[in-house]
Amino acid sequence: MLICCVLSRVVCISFCSEKENFLSGSLDRTVLLWDQRAEKSQGLLRVQGRPAVSYDDQGMVFAVAYGGHIRMFDARKFEKGPFEIFSVGNNDSEAHVIKFSSDGRRILLTTKAGRVHVLDSFHGNSIASCNVKPVVTNSTLEASFSPDGNHIISGSGDGSVYAWNVRSGKVARWGSTDDEPPLVRWAPGSLMFVTGSSELSCWVPDLSKLGSFTISK
Repeated sequence: MLICCVLSRVVCISFCSEKENFLSGSLDRTVLLWDQRAEKSQGLLRVQGRPAVSYDDQGMVFAVAYGGHIRMFDARKFEKGPFEIFSVGNNDSEAHVIKFSSDGRRILLTTKAGRVHVLDSFHGNSIASCNVKPVVTNSTLEASFSPDGNHIISGSGDGSVYAWNVRSGKVARWGSTDDEPPLVRWAPGSLMFVTGSSELSCWVPDLSKLGSFTISK
């Protein structure tokens, strides 16, 4: 077992699918780059807020979100700084989760204020966004792309689960007796997703029957 030491609470981790590297982000406003074969970090980025980090599926690019912006880095020369910086509008709320779609064309970002953003990963333009209940505890607002990248599931500050179609804007919501945002994960290559809070649930939704609520553009 390899134990890597950090100086502050880790709030995000992302593994590179092609190499033995991974990223970690901490509350001390640092992002560390690791090699699984080494005990010490291989790189350090200092940021200006709680970070959210993610590699793309090819392992060539990674994203770091904080302070209302997403910064795109070339994994081979990250020390040169971001090659693109995308704004997520006026929302500078604390970043929670950032993820790439499986084809690398889209990025989702969740924030403590209950905003789920979807952006074009090449140009940074906003594709859609959705509001859920803000997070008022130390929990994390989770979200996940479907394997085809066209649907998203997310938690909510009131414990609800949302599913929405990125293209049409149709939204479905399932309530909960919990008051903490659940963990959510979409199974690779499947329509099934899993949510977890005080109980673990497996879902296979009929996405053709999503409600008629429209997300904001």
